[in-house]
Amino acid sequence: MPKLQFPKEFEALRVLVVDDEEEIRDLIQEILRDMGIVRVHLAENGEMAWQRLSRTELDYDLVISDWLMPRMDGLELLKKMRQSGLETLFMMLTVKVTGEAVSAAVENGVTLYVAKPFTYGDFSRKVSSLAKQIIKD
Repeated sequence: MPKLQFPKEFEALRVLVVDDEEEIRDLIQEILRDMGIVRVHLAENGEMAWQRLSRTELDYDLVISDWLMPRMDGLELLKKMRQSGLETLFMMLTVKVTGEAVSAAVENGVTLYVAKPFTYGDFSRKVSSLAKQIIKD
């Protein structure tokens, strides 16, 4: 299988990955690095992510967050970001694929909704489409 090519500009992107499972954080970080996105920060719950997001010196281009996490879930994090005026692109990862769950995420300003489990190829294509939006703007 040929290695996918990604724009060189991807290396300038700053991404925050939020998931309570270390294996998932590591897997996503590996996929992002394969795509040339090397400025990746990790948080194990929404509360930790919010602390990073609310520090003004850290300006993220994309947040990739699990929905179901202890302390502060992905939807609460998304709501908090939108209420504070943060328009950062937000990719929600979840096993919750009911119509109500998708509606709740969309109503609160989710950019992209990805069902778990996901494949390497599908995930990298979705991140790539978001990343291309970011570098175009």
